[in-house]
Amino acid sequence: MPPHLSRACAAAVLAALLALPACKKKDDGPTPPGTAPPPDNAGPSAGSPRPGPKPKPKPKPGPQDDSTVPGPPTGAPYFKAGAMQAGIECRHKLRQMALALASVVELHQGKLPVGIADNTGRVGLSWRVAILPYIEPYAEHENLYKQFKLDEPWDGEHNKKLIAKMPAVYAVPRRGIDTRGYTYFRSFTGPDAVMPPATGKPGRVATGIQLPAALKDGAPTTLLVADATEPVIWTKPDELPYDKSQPPPEVGGGIVEDEVHMLFCDLSVRSFQTRRTAGVLGQLINIHDGVPVDLNKLPR
Repeated sequence: MPPHLSRACAAAVLAALLALPACKKKDDGPTPPGTAPPPDNAGPSAGSPRPGPKPKPKPKPGPQDDSTVPGPPTGAPYFKAGAMQAGIECRHKLRQMALALASVVELHQGKLPVGIADNTGRVGLSWRVAILPYIEPYAEHENLYKQFKLDEPWDGEHNKKLIAKMPAVYAVPRRGIDTRGYTYFRSFTGPDAVMPPATGKPGRVATGIQLPAALKDGAPTTLLVADATEPVIWTKPDELPYDKSQPPPEVGGGIVEDEVHMLFCDLSVRSFQTRRTAGVLGQLINIHDGVPVDLNKLPR
């Protein structure tokens, strides 16, 4: 394991991202049909049974079919609107993630970690697992990291046993709230988001976009992580899907009612009422639109 990077390194990454100027706004098979039934005069011979409809294939088992994988928690939102202490703690957690992400970006020559590749080369463990060794306290999180089989997917027989060991940094503020290994802190995936689909060498960190070059409207207004409306198992590489032709995914309101906490690509952290960001959320997620957003002039 490479040595831990200091906060100075993270600050250097932050400075490089902040130096990026904002861009000006730019102008803007069907399933083959089945075989038709034969005509009556070409049917089966007398006495032969007519073939019935083909049996439907059995659905593949999913996480909810596996009793060893917990179901999502109930009870959200956990805090009423305006819960000041909960908001402070959410922002502190995002800053911890920011420093860890900056360390991994520095180690990978400016490329953002998307997760860890399994033995098929596809991302099998989330970026939340990939940054564990760089979260304070380092020894505690590195020990947890070493318990994973890095070339096994999140729901493999070994790794799914670690779902229950979710670190406090990904948990809902306040001790005693059990979300069953689910976290609300998620990034965004898609061709125009910060974490597009990626592949990598089995057991190694899979990286995606190059920072800050890939951010066409600048790091300060490009969204990296937010607390989502719906949680996901913390080890699962399941980020919020973004398609510029569709409405943006829902964020906020899962932890604190009517409130969203956001980590941007310059490593800054801010909180807003969810309704204030609703009209610009797609622009904040889209890394290619070249449309910077003035966060100080959001509608009230």
